Amino acid sequence: MSKFFWITTTLFFHFLTYAAVPQSYDPNTSEELRMRNGIPNLFEKLNTKKNINIGYIGGSITRQTGWSDNVFSWFQNQYKDIRFTEINAAVPGTGADFAASRVKNDLLVHKPDVVFIEYRVNGGGGYEARAIEGLVRQIWETDPNIDICFVYTVGEWMLDRLMVGKQYGFGIIIEEMANTYGIPSIDLGVEVVKQLKADQLVFKNSSPVKGKVVFSKDGVHPNADGHKIYSDIVVRSIMTMHDIGEDGPHKIPKPIVFNHFSNSSLLSVNNATKSSGWQSVNVNTDAVYNSDQYRTSSMLSDALKCSKVNETLRFNWEGDLICFTTIPQGEGMEVEITIDDGAPETFTFGQSSGNVYFSKFFYAQQQEVGQHTAQLKVTKLPEGTSIYIGQAMVHNLPSGSNSENTQKPFKEVHTIPGRIEAEDFDTGGEGIAFHEVNTNKKSETNYRSGQNLDVEIEAKPNQSNGHIISWTRDNEWLEYTIQVKNAGEYVIKAMATARNDVAEQKGLHIFLDGKALANKINVTPSSDWFSDWAEYSVNAKLEAGEHVLRVKFFSTSRWCINLDYLEFVAKP
Repeated sequence: MSKFFWITTTLFFHFLTYAAVPQSYDPNTSEELRMRNGIPNLFEKLNTKKNINIGYIGGSITRQTGWSDNVFSWFQNQYKDIRFTEINAAVPGTGADFAASRVKNDLLVHKPDVVFIEYRVNGGGGYEARAIEGLVRQIWETDPNIDICFVYTVGEWMLDRLMVGKQYGFGIIIEEMANTYGIPSIDLGVEVVKQLKADQLVFKNSSPVKGKVVFSKDGVHPNADGHKIYSDIVVRSIMTMHDIGEDGPHKIPKPIVFNHFSNSSLLSVNNATKSSGWQSVNVNTDAVYNSDQYRTSSMLSDALKCSKVNETLRFNWEGDLICFTTIPQGEGMEVEITIDDGAPETFTFGQSSGNVYFSKFFYAQQQEVGQHTAQLKVTKLPEGTSIYIGQAMVHNLPSGSNSENTQKPFKEVHTIPGRIEAEDFDTGGEGIAFHEVNTNKKSETNYRSGQNLDVEIEAKPNQSNGHIISWTRDNEWLEYTIQVKNAGEYVIKAMATARNDVAEQKGLHIFLDGKALANKINVTPSSDWFSDWAEYSVNAKLEAGEHVLRVKFFSTSRWCINLDYLEFVAKP
């Protein structure tokens, strides 16, 4: 999964003088270069070594013949007495979570001297902070002398924020990590929007435009001219960092998130216990598997397939998260995932893409850390198709982790029947009492401000208790410790709003002690989703006693819902 190049080259340096560099920056804003502690070990090795390895990990933009190869060629031409090796471990269509599961085997085994990380476009599978921090820590735990540099590429959807100097999405989270770890970052979007504003560049067009640079055809993957813009920025940033920082082992700070993905791995599908209808995929000849061969072979590795419903695979694994791989075909392909004795979770896939079928990851619901069994059952197959299942990603707590965070009620146990204010979720932190995708987004209120929460709590004086949970995203969740006085049937009322995205589904799903309590609650989108509140109801049966209630948000678009409260009313 890596490619190598060797060449011999002569040493040449640029000596420049620079002012002192601040070590902390606003993660919500963008600048072309934030040097922080620089890449001093690389420059020291350029003075002393005859062989240097340049590493890359990221998505398709880095895997393309383009900026990464241009930068590598610059090293070759600039330092002609050194033999350089390029290790390109980028995989199209994958994020930092997958990188954390494979970085040791695909990149670190080749002993890179510097690693350029590119994941702002592809994200981290919904676990962005855990993924990027785990990736960084694995690199430095393997060799603290490896320099790291974050590189931010651009998607068309980012331009509105970048045009006004704002950082975008995953970049905010990575910037927080960069500040804590002293890692330099290069934002390629700053130059792109500069040229857009000067009317020198067209970001997306299928044909040439007279007098302007056309950056890409699809709004994300640069053409040759776009890649040259990228590589020129990276090269000048490398040169600017020449005298920055002190060489030596990088210090690994206290983690930002305790459950980062530094103890992640890949579990072969060949380790699963399978029912009789499965057969091995010939990875050299199978047409579906090879329609997108590099991405599929990277994501699935060995694979099994079957063409009948009710066939099962059972995986034994240890950790708190497991993620499966498949190749969707047609519309309505469906599987159920059951963890241990929990309720089955249904996943539906669709893909009509001609002769190319793109592989997909799908995460099962997060579990308590420990030994688990996951059963995958095929429940629906479009006519004439087979389902393909490959290796699984498994995320465990970091080795030697001893988190002091334990889950407890925020004020007191919530009594049922009664009202639960959405903002009064349990304490314990990320991955324990809640899951928040954007761990850099802080509450816009003083409510619970002393707890250093990442969940977005907003002041709304006209709403219950004067606060709401806002700007939720798909797969985020909150947990509440509850005490049910009497067993019986209850009506659960959710006061919620949803952003008006056309033809999108969004809402919440309620679980009790890890099992689905009722059907999903769909929330009707509104053009004024901070004012048009409505109450949505679902019926459920509750057992008496203490339980943990999880509210999990779902959406087929970027933003999900705002939630004010849940009210439990006993049915007569």
